[in-house]
Amino acid sequence: MKKFYLLSLVAALLFGACHKSDGVYPTDNGKECREATERFEKLIATDGGYDVSNIEVLLSEYWALDAVCCYDSNYTKVTDILRPFDLPFWKRDFAPVFSFYLGGDAKRYTLDGDGKMISQKGEWSYDETAALLSYHFDEWSGIEHIYMKATIKALSTNNLVLEWNDSYGRFYRASYIAVDYLVMQEIALNTTLERMLDKSANFDTASVTDAILGLWSMDTYIIYNDDWSSIKQPYIAFGVEYVTDFSSVLFDFKEGGELVEVVSNPLSDDGRKITTHQWSYNRESKSILVVSASGEEQEYKIRGIGDDYLLMDYRTESGEHIRVGFNRDDPYSDVVWDIVFPMAPYAVFDSEGNNIFANDAEALYDFTISYNDKEYKYEEVTRELPQEPLAIYTDYCYPYRICFGDFDHDEKGSYTINFRGKEWLVEFEYTLDWYYGEPVLGSTLKIDGEEAEMVVVGKKNSENYGEINIWAFPLYL
Repeated sequence: MKKFYLLSLVAALLFGACHKSDGVYPTDNGKECREATERFEKLIATDGGYDVSNIEVLLSEYWALDAVCCYDSNYTKVTDILRPFDLPFWKRDFAPVFSFYLGGDAKRYTLDGDGKMISQKGEWSYDETAALLSYHFDEWSGIEHIYMKATIKALSTNNLVLEWNDSYGRFYRASYIAVDYLVMQEIALNTTLERMLDKSANFDTASVTDAILGLWSMDTYIIYNDDWSSIKQPYIAFGVEYVTDFSSVLFDFKEGGELVEVVSNPLSDDGRKITTHQWSYNRESKSILVVSASGEEQEYKIRGIGDDYLLMDYRTESGEHIRVGFNRDDPYSDVVWDIVFPMAPYAVFDSEGNNIFANDAEALYDFTISYNDKEYKYEEVTRELPQEPLAIYTDYCYPYRICFGDFDHDEKGSYTINFRGKEWLVEFEYTLDWYYGEPVLGSTLKIDGEEAEMVVVGKKNSENYGEINIWAFPLYL
């Protein structure tokens, strides 16, 4: 329930009674109230004359709550401080940050129970006559509903002061400061990392060799400064991408010291790269040493490991300090493949090397196949996808070749081709295996005992690719 308490704190501050707030921010000292009164007066004196015609531009910042105070009915003095000025932003509580966009859209940002930054959509409007700002957010993800109407007493690009009273006759002022979105991101990342380390840093060093075995999918890659005190650049953090086109990385730690690394980037010319390394664990230094096939070494310092998360630090040869995180999620579980089912294309050549089908389309009717006590003939069937029952058919490469399919991916056997009194015995085997989430298709085909290879049997113009080669297994009369 800690999550909901943190997220509810601002509602308690904004709508709670004007009294000492249960020891959270004690304000018995009248001096503090006088200083808060003077602080608000100064803000209003400085930015109270804002340009109401430019309200949308002035409000288009990220506004973090800085202070909330109770006032007397005439707004002459602060009577209680619910949140004092100058608390470190998002350090003690995760009071929502508001943003007001052009056109009336709004968002509020806070951190969830894991420390990750979440955002909620809302709406806002401004009444120029009353200087009244209205905004609302419906209940969402454990955060209570907020509907607010407040007078804007001061506004600039870095300062916002709101004033309102509630139905119980209590009076409030709140100060908001403009904050950098990147700072919000960094605080969220550090908070998430701290909570992750709280759960996984005290691992059993003796069990790492067994605990690390298996697949790990990278969901965090962050570059730090030289002493690891601040983030220089997050590329991806706990599944949230901060740069586009970042490659996905999979580590597969195997028994016996083998490590398979799978790097995938669909926008890269290489597509997917799979390399095999060797790994070993040093219990004293709590580090993993990875040695590539070429002998290059990289040491990873384990910061935390649990049942479902692995966090490591390492330093590159160029001196960059990088933190990487991996989870046990299957990165390929949501991938849907459209796999073509096996077929075999054939072309028959005469004694002079001419493709008979290309010169005589009627020859297709003389092509038969005997398979599993059934004879197949060409019956003017044309097909592309999806899988269909076994048949002899033509495809987009008509009339250069004729096809026999579609087979299952785990099928093997033999059949006899007959064409104008000539027979060929075909032995085949089709396989489908999965290798790190991708299908690996295999096939072997022998004609009269010899492994067959396809040859170019013609050319065809393609709308998308220009002239393309047409391939088929050759049968010679």
